[in-house]
Amino acid sequence: GSNSEFSLRLEDVSGAFVVEPKTATGSTSVNIRVANSSLDYEDPNQRKFIILVIAEELNTDPRLSSTATVTVSIADANDNFPKFYQDGYTATVSETASPGTVVTTITATDRDSGDFGENGIIYQLSGNGAENFKVNNKTGVITVAVCPTPGTGNCLDFETKPVYYLNYKAMDDNGKGHSTVVPLMIQVIDANDNPPQFLSQNYKVTIDEGATKFDPPLRVQARDPDKSSEITYHILEGNINNLFAIDMHSGEITVVNAFGLDMTNVSSDIISLVVEAKDEKFSSSATVHISVRDVNNNQPVFYQRELRCFNTGRHASSVLFQHLLFKHWPRTSVEQTQATDADSGVNADLSYVIQKGGYTGLVKVASNLDYDRRNIYNIEIIAVDHGIPSLTGTTTLTVNIVNSNDKDPYFSPPTQRAEVRNDVSEDAATGTVFYTLNAKDPDINDTEVLHFAAIDPITAVDKNGKQVEHTEDFKSRNYAENPRPPSHQPRTLHSFLHNKPIRVERLTAPNIKKSQKDIFGPTDVTVNMD
Repeated sequence: GSNSEFSLRLEDVSGAFVVEPKTATGSTSVNIRVANSSLDYEDPNQRKFIILVIAEELNTDPRLSSTATVTVSIADANDNFPKFYQDGYTATVSETASPGTVVTTITATDRDSGDFGENGIIYQLSGNGAENFKVNNKTGVITVAVCPTPGTGNCLDFETKPVYYLNYKAMDDNGKGHSTVVPLMIQVIDANDNPPQFLSQNYKVTIDEGATKFDPPLRVQARDPDKSSEITYHILEGNINNLFAIDMHSGEITVVNAFGLDMTNVSSDIISLVVEAKDEKFSSSATVHISVRDVNNNQPVFYQRELRCFNTGRHASSVLFQHLLFKHWPRTSVEQTQATDADSGVNADLSYVIQKGGYTGLVKVASNLDYDRRNIYNIEIIAVDHGIPSLTGTTTLTVNIVNSNDKDPYFSPPTQRAEVRNDVSEDAATGTVFYTLNAKDPDINDTEVLHFAAIDPITAVDKNGKQVEHTEDFKSRNYAENPRPPSHQPRTLHSFLHNKPIRVERLTAPNIKKSQKDIFGPTDVTVNMD
């Protein structure tokens, strides 16, 4: 009846639960339900609840009641997502890092317990280039993956891919539960792992001799894929006479001499410079071919300002800048002059001029030379190059004419008459001087070198005009003195007469010079003997 009606209620300070039904008659099943969704296992104060359930009569007096204590233990559920400490992450790694090098460590938290929480979190890395990294799926340690060629190709290479934009995921419940993703940016640090490379291995330029700079400016350039490398430039070889310099930072090549490019004593008009581009570790080289256009800025220069040579008038030889002997007839070589020109090409092609021209520097006799008329010549020789404008150089060639035995001696006068004095008897002793012959030679200054002799035929007539018979006896009695007497003896004509006075109609006297061939000068000598 009505006395069996009762009510049900809970004494729950948390207010988290409700009981059902609220009233009942006789007996009933009692259910305790969660009043709201505020239960949170992660809150330690909510992991266990002790609830008092009260059943109390409704229609009796006094109202009788009874209680039951219910302990509610809260079981954890996978109701939390993994959570990272940051919304995004960045890391750096060298492009030459070896496999296994730690890049970074990223972990997440999860308020759940067990596999629903941190114990069950699995980490994953995805995105373009993620294969170059390896992540420990339990610890979150990210390392450099194994790659055959670090720093190049598809491995970590700053020059190819300096930044990786990846996704980093944390999943609970061993990868089957909730997941959270954050962005991960890995920056690759440049390392000096590449040599500088010139834009060209061979540079070719042209510059005028005497120019103070290249037009346009000459600059060699190299590129280094390593952004951190600083390139410097140097000239390794080929810089003849240090004609050029290179700016170590810009690579610009300039002319050292402020007065202009001086090619003096440089044999070639092409200068090949080997230049180097160098960073802190590597280097490379290139060649700069500089073609120098010759400018006619050097005048011809003779080896000697003054030259001297000597002419004997008989024999010829030609020795440069030394004592010369040469023939006296035209076209004979006198002297070979030589000049140099520091220019090149046609600017160093020389012609030699003596007033009216000449092209080889070989001086020759143009006409017969005569020592007696002129014994010295001063010749100004001009060397002219073929440049535009042409330049000249001069030297003086002094030619001394050396006298030679090229003229005949002659008697003076051509016909000579000798009169035998009265004091010379027909019985005069041998050696008696009754006449001295007079002879001259233009080639000598001292007549002592002349020698005389009587040669055949010697003819004579007596005072009656009758031819004297030519016999050995006659020859032995009429002669001129020894053809080679000592030079201090007088040059005299002797006559040894036997019984009849005679007239010598013709005698011949030779001129003899030392070490020279005899040259004869004849004369007629008439000797009258009364």
